[in-house]
Amino acid sequence: MSSSATKMSALALVPDAAAWPAIQALRCAHDKQVRIWPPHINLLYPFVSEAELELAAQRLAKVTKQLGPLKLMFQRKGRFGSTAFLVPECVQDPGLARLHNVCVSAFPDFELPRRAFVPHLTIGQFKNEADCQAFLECIPPMAIEAEVGCLSLLVRASMQQPFRTAWRVVLGVNIAAVEQGSSQPYMYDAAAACPAGGAQAKQVERVGRQNKANDEARRRANIDGKKETEEKAKLEVKETTRKEPADKACKEARRECNDQASTRDSSPCTTGHGDSMNELPKLAVSKSQDAAREIIASYNKAMPGWEVPLPPELNVDQGVMVDNIEKSKVVGAPQSQQVVSSQGVAESNELGEPSWAARLLQTPPSLPASCKVRIVKEQLNAASIQKRAAAADNHHPKTVNRNHHHSAELPKKLPQRQSQVKHCRNCMPPTGTDRQPKFIKSETVSKPKTDPARWPPVRSGEMEFMLNSPLSISPTRSVCSSSSLSVGDFTFKIMVFPRGTQKAAGKHLGAFVLAEPGNVEPDELFKNVKFEITLVNWANFARSAVKSETFSFKASGPEIDRGWHDFVAVDELTKSESEWVGPTGSVCVRARCQVPSLEQRWSSA
Repeated sequence: MSSSATKMSALALVPDAAAWPAIQALRCAHDKQVRIWPPHINLLYPFVSEAELELAAQRLAKVTKQLGPLKLMFQRKGRFGSTAFLVPECVQDPGLARLHNVCVSAFPDFELPRRAFVPHLTIGQFKNEADCQAFLECIPPMAIEAEVGCLSLLVRASMQQPFRTAWRVVLGVNIAAVEQGSSQPYMYDAAAACPAGGAQAKQVERVGRQNKANDEARRRANIDGKKETEEKAKLEVKETTRKEPADKACKEARRECNDQASTRDSSPCTTGHGDSMNELPKLAVSKSQDAAREIIASYNKAMPGWEVPLPPELNVDQGVMVDNIEKSKVVGAPQSQQVVSSQGVAESNELGEPSWAARLLQTPPSLPASCKVRIVKEQLNAASIQKRAAAADNHHPKTVNRNHHHSAELPKKLPQRQSQVKHCRNCMPPTGTDRQPKFIKSETVSKPKTDPARWPPVRSGEMEFMLNSPLSISPTRSVCSSSSLSVGDFTFKIMVFPRGTQKAAGKHLGAFVLAEPGNVEPDELFKNVKFEITLVNWANFARSAVKSETFSFKASGPEIDRGWHDFVAVDELTKSESEWVGPTGSVCVRARCQVPSLEQRWSSA
């Protein structure tokens, strides 16, 4: 017997005809398959092909001959997401577990569904979970009794045509009987299912009206939301239009200031008023920048010898510029600033003694300019200055001649430092697309990296993927987590493109949630999965890049995964001081998935 399954057949329990009117009355309003499926409880679906049904019936007869007819009671209701069903209760076989296990044992080579067996009789499908829950709550208390005396092997010609009973396996003590079914397909009787004036029919009709009212209310809410969004967009356009003249005037004033400064540089003033340009207003300098400069200046004044460098963006008033081509050479600044670069480290403290920042940056005239620039580029902060100061204090006694000793020993250390600089220049990542970038471990003190053990613990439904050597992966190639995680019936992995997808042109790291549907049809969906992807910030976990969305995953095709192409630039992964990589260049990605209900399953669209 073939191990492949088809949705053209099913092994099911079909209640006796006496229970049909009450069940069909519940199905007639909302069960889209009421004209395709008879009232049924699936034991194995999908099942074997039509040509193998007779052999399958004979196998079932052998393993079920010790089982007798079943008495079922339908009193409880339930739902899988937005699908409503009745719960069959059986005193002889709770949960129908014994019958299901016996049927499964008859087909040891058969490819069974991976999901757990939950016996149910479907009575309706709805647009959303709220409508489904409202329908279940409005159904009055019931007690539908049904007898099942045989297993039914159902078959149909196509997905749109109704099933017919091809074979029956009689359930009876020490009886092994196989009966041939009917050649006529199942026919839905609307008049018998929904009798006029029936209480259940009226209840179903009332629920239908309520659902329509809810749909209309949601439609109106959507229209109102769109109108509100359009009004906000119009207001933003008006605000932008109102600000345009002021922005234009500001740009014009800045251009005039630049023109005047250029004229002054080319034609020095001889009237003794050459410093009048300093009285021009400083445009486009925000209050936050002024506040930052004041804080750093007050700190440097209070802590002589432990000055903090001034960031380049706060040093615009001093005429310091960085060459955009070399990205290292300092131009357009006084000679005293070219040694310290745009970091603005103080040369001396209030006592007239050179600060540790200045002494660490001192270089002899014989050092080549390119090496000076490499030293100037170092990002010095308070922690790094303190660390070097402590090291220097351990080697030099605190005497009046300390500066003399320091300057005397500095030339001896320069050749080693100079070789280190050259080595760093050789290790810079290649710019060509045909060469693999490399992780460069900087010799400077960068932002401290946090220990992963101190990160927040992984939450429920969340997994963590630590990717070592991400730059070794070729562009447009992906790598998946070795393990997967299941949230209910939804199983997923983390898929990362360390050097970019085709859409990102190999310039940005991309991260995605990849569904693992298992043994389901290619067109089935797992609806409304809320997922979240986090690219961990090694310097401060609270500043991690987090993106989330709700998506319906498909068992095949491009909709089997979902995520983002542009988490972080690939260039950031080459720098050890980057907050997106660990001390050895590793990248950490977390992904979390939540499903509307743990009972939800993969289903047809």
